Amino acid sequence: ATKRTLDAIEGELMQPKAKSRQDTLNFGVRLNNRVAAVIGAAGNADAAPTKQVTELAALLERDVDAQLAKLDRALGGRGKGARN
Repeated sequence: ATKRTLDAIEGELMQPKAKSRQDTLNFGVRLNNRVAAVIGAAGNADAAPTKQVTELAALLERDVDAQLAKLDRALGGRGKGARN
């Protein structure tokens, strides 16, 4: 896998430029922040997750799966089953 390919995947999953909380405002949030926010919203509620939270979680899962598939291809199949 090329460094450029791996850097692109990393850049979708997290914000490598962020060194402090303020940096997410400057550089934008990535999948890891969005997933953490959904987990926080669902975990801190006194009731079952709303339909919107459930739908957003499904969308984020799809996005993470797409990045994992890219990583698997970049590693030549060596990352197969990384999620299991």
